[in-house]
Amino acid sequence: MLNRKFSNFNSRTNHSRDVVHHLRKAFYISLIFGFLISCGNDKTLVEIEKYVKEIENRKDLSESITEFNTEDLDGEIVGGISIYELTDKDGEIYRIIAEVGQPNQSPANYEFYFKKDSLTFARIVEFNETGTDTIVNSKYYYNGTKLLKQIDQKKEEMDAETVRQVSDFYLVYGKESNESRNSDIDSTLLYGIWDSTKGGDADFRITENEFYLVDFFERSEYKINGNLIKIIGSDFYENGLILKVTKDSLKIKWVELDVVVDYWKFNK
Repeated sequence: MLNRKFSNFNSRTNHSRDVVHHLRKAFYISLIFGFLISCGNDKTLVEIEKYVKEIENRKDLSESITEFNTEDLDGEIVGGISIYELTDKDGEIYRIIAEVGQPNQSPANYEFYFKKDSLTFARIVEFNETGTDTIVNSKYYYNGTKLLKQIDQKKEEMDAETVRQVSDFYLVYGKESNESRNSDIDSTLLYGIWDSTKGGDADFRITENEFYLVDFFERSEYKINGNLIKIIGSDFYENGLILKVTKDSLKIKWVELDVVVDYWKFNK
């Protein structure tokens, strides 16, 4: 009887030792995998930083700038957006820098680096109202849609997914502007009444000297610069990128609203 008890005790003791052994083994394996993943991420970060430096030093890339100025009712420039695109001879975009300074908003600089249209690295800097210090200063490292690492030098930060979505907007804008930059706009094709519902009510009328917003009885001046249209003094529209215009159709990307709208010539 006593021998049986000792036998059972030893069996339980050996079982406990086996469990502890397996737990320790699993713990060490997880530590090793965590270490390897960390090393892999660190290596990837180094490769991304190397790629960014290569883009900065490439001599075969060219930079273009598009500026959208915000004016008050007196025609004074009170803010705007400057977009710098770094592309190769085939129009592939490697870097976009956006400098944003709008009324009642903190000035900000956005830098996005792309590899085959995929965001690789981003830096977001937002300044205080006086521009003397930063309130956001963050770096983001990506592998496809996956965030590898985010480095925040300030307490305030922008969500990594929001950064990726903002980069998508500027990438799409860059591609559209590249496609239409070399297109000559015949401004006379813009003259007429346009609606966005193809047979519904009119949205606006463009004449040689006036942009008239029908629903709000708002009359504004406008300027055409290449494929850019700027509405002066409007409470609703400001800067637009003319993507396509024919005698019957018009397609505009309104920059501040971040929308692309198709219009049709109003025939009523």
